[in-house]
Amino acid sequence: MKYLSSPQYTIRLFKNSKSEDFIEALSIYSEEMPSELRTSSNEIIYWIDNYSKLYKDQLLIFGFYENDKLIGFSQCVYFSEKKFITIDYFVISSTHRGNHSFQMIVALLKDFLKTYEFEYNFIVTEVELKNKSLFQLLKINGFGEIKSKYFQPYLGNNNHDSLIEAKLLYFPAYEDKIISKETYKMIIETLYDNHYIRWYSGFLSKKEMKEYEKMINNLKIKIFNKLHNQINITGGKKSINDYSEFDTQKEIKLTAIILSIICIFAFFTLILGKSFNMTTSQIVIFIIIDLAMFFLVYSLVSKKGIEQFKLLLKLFYKVK
Repeated sequence: MKYLSSPQYTIRLFKNSKSEDFIEALSIYSEEMPSELRTSSNEIIYWIDNYSKLYKDQLLIFGFYENDKLIGFSQCVYFSEKKFITIDYFVISSTHRGNHSFQMIVALLKDFLKTYEFEYNFIVTEVELKNKSLFQLLKINGFGEIKSKYFQPYLGNNNHDSLIEAKLLYFPAYEDKIISKETYKMIIETLYDNHYIRWYSGFLSKKEMKEYEKMINNLKIKIFNKLHNQINITGGKKSINDYSEFDTQKEIKLTAIILSIICIFAFFTLILGKSFNMTTSQIVIFIIIDLAMFFLVYSLVSKKGIEQFKLLLKLFYKVK
């Protein structure tokens, strides 16, 4: 199984429906996603076992872990010829949100794609207009808003609430603030034809597929009508925010240096304390006060002192 880990988080790619934890991850997805935005679990099970048999593009379904506990699910598609990735779903259990889990896992996902050589020019994802919190969270993590119309098609023929106006958010491999009309049309046609139509071709009758394709074509007309030659992307930036650009090896090394400084400081403080006949309790209080001052100054200067302190606490806890 392909996976990538940081000190606290792990992302794993499921090979098929029999992969360990896949069904549990699918359950997290089913529990957390609103019905109008949710693809049938049975359809996901079918495609994880059959997608690679029919298409050169790759369906990527991940499990997210925090300290080896499964906390989330993601479904993506890598369009190998078009060189871009779409994130269909990115779900973290409501009991494990916060504490920068979203940022850390987004950073791991990006590193996973690089590690396993999924070469892409950009990543796109659909966001419902009323989902302001996800919209802002993605923007904080480097995704920009493509300033043009977009609609999420029906998720099958019977989910009538799933046709919604949405936005496409865009994360480039390189800095992009503008894309051409041709690029945007390529994105839409790939998503609609090589993803939605392809996905439901496995479950709808010929008659139903004709109706579905007609709906897709009507959406294309709405989107492509009066499309500008150049389309702006707002709010995005190439680098994901400082915390989620968490370089594991670099941060562990920096934490080890800080830990070494603390040990050296404590050692010399102990020697000086004994030289001036300080009691053990006085020495301990003196060390605690100085360490608190150190982390206060460090957090203000580097903006990472608090995170380093949390990591140190975890290291001490494991040693204990």
